[in-house]
Amino acid sequence: MMAQRYLVVADRVSGAESSIAEAGLRIVYANDRLAIGISAGLPFTLLPGGAGVILGAFFPRKGRERTLDSLLNWEATGPREMLEAISTHFWGSYVLVCDNANGEGPLVARDPSGALAAYYKAEPGGLRISNDVRLLANCFTIASDRVRDLIASDGYYAEETCLAGIFDLRPGMALMGVVSQPVERPFWFPWDHCPDPREPGNADAADIVKEAVCDTVASLCGAYERPLVFMSGGLDSSVVLAALHIANRPAHCLTTYTADLSGDERGFARIVAKALDYPLDEQFLDPSLVDFTTCVASHLPRPKRRPLFQAMGKLAAPIVKDMGADILVNGSGGDQVFCSSQSMNAVIDSLKARRSLLATMATFENICELTGCSVGEGLKGIWRRARRPARHEWGINTDLLVQTEKIRVPRHNWLDCPKGTPPGKAFHVGMLLRVQESIESPFDADGPPMLNPLIAQPVVEACLGIPSWAWVRGGRNRAVAREAFSSDLPPAIVNRRAKSGPTSFSSQLLSKYRSQMRERLLGGVLAEQQVIDVAAVSHALDNVMQQSGPQSLRLLQLADTEAWCRHWVSIG
Repeated sequence: MMAQRYLVVADRVSGAESSIAEAGLRIVYANDRLAIGISAGLPFTLLPGGAGVILGAFFPRKGRERTLDSLLNWEATGPREMLEAISTHFWGSYVLVCDNANGEGPLVARDPSGALAAYYKAEPGGLRISNDVRLLANCFTIASDRVRDLIASDGYYAEETCLAGIFDLRPGMALMGVVSQPVERPFWFPWDHCPDPREPGNADAADIVKEAVCDTVASLCGAYERPLVFMSGGLDSSVVLAALHIANRPAHCLTTYTADLSGDERGFARIVAKALDYPLDEQFLDPSLVDFTTCVASHLPRPKRRPLFQAMGKLAAPIVKDMGADILVNGSGGDQVFCSSQSMNAVIDSLKARRSLLATMATFENICELTGCSVGEGLKGIWRRARRPARHEWGINTDLLVQTEKIRVPRHNWLDCPKGTPPGKAFHVGMLLRVQESIESPFDADGPPMLNPLIAQPVVEACLGIPSWAWVRGGRNRAVAREAFSSDLPPAIVNRRAKSGPTSFSSQLLSKYRSQMRERLLGGVLAEQQVIDVAAVSHALDNVMQQSGPQSLRLLQLADTEAWCRHWVSIG
């Protein structure tokens, strides 16, 4: 069972306490409308005056320290003011449950990072909310339309999950009316933390980012003694490891590699581990570690769609056991939070901010150097982007799927940028939604929890306040993060401009398991429920070695999704 679990039963359906007890949870809050149970490993904080509970890790904001008692009048303050005060003065990996919001009834809020899941299901007698979907019902049905949406959007997390009737309270949202008519309302907006497009930007951006990252890593990892850090050899995981070193925290590192040099990052991982004096395990990514009859993270209400995680989980398991790891740490979300971009958005942002011609030309040259494009290609890119609305448009890819008009285009209030928003900042905020797929741990539910420090609220807010042109300074992506940790990481990492990935591993999987994938996909749940185009999938498998990278990845995603569907069908 999941190590850190909770269950909230709203409207006190009959047998609420027994349901919590049967799940092996301890009741920490109960009144005539709510009952809340938690596992032994989950921290919690009681709200003043018996107003409710904050489940999960919860920290005061540096420089804005307040106690919960002195924060507000808990009996007279409405839900909007309460959530604004909490998200301003505190942060963490939490779900807040309150039943004293000025008499307006219980509400549940998920912190802006979304680090602690909050799935919910409405029942005739009330509502259940938990980070473990298996505590919400005894039987489940696959929502095939939502599976298709997830694949077509390449991982957009909508309110509805891929299990019928199971909903996801998304980050920065509050669920109001939990005992009547549940409805989501945002209480945290990324736009509130974006700079005025007319401002030149903060000259101390690197210091601000470093402080936010270091404080966040120290706080999140402070309660753990034996972190296992997944090292890719790239910038983001190196930044997290550097922050652990600055906080004088212990750590053990794990990197994986393929037989092909294109997927071998051991050289860079060794450089970082040696410079920071941390032990490093190197494990070979063998295709035999992947079993397409099972899926990655079967306990989640959406398919993870990344067979690579299955191999990584099996490689990490014996290390976790041997060292007694109590937390897993990675650098997921760095590309999005640190605004990694290959477009001319920053030039348009610079023009809108009315920066000097020399400054704007420097930004243009930086992007040309970063992308390798010519001056002519760069100018065409500016022209094309300037003619489109600033709003970030989420792409839809229906390759190998049944063509239908039922596919939902992603809609989210974070995508609705305020008037005058420059396109670079709209892109930055849009990318934060892509982080959501990385939040949920892809590994066994009964293992150590996963920490993603770079998506924590203080780090995200610090990075949102930096204009897009600063992130491409010097012709390097994520330039501010590089500057921030330039004195803590070796130059080979800080100045690195290209990074390989496990593409060869994906090719090996397709070659090794093509026959099995054909049998399972063409005669499986996805075909039966008309999610995939059987003829197109068959043709793609026939020509698998000639397929482009994106289509090869899509085939692997479909194979994992098929295994996920069969898992949930089998348990009904």
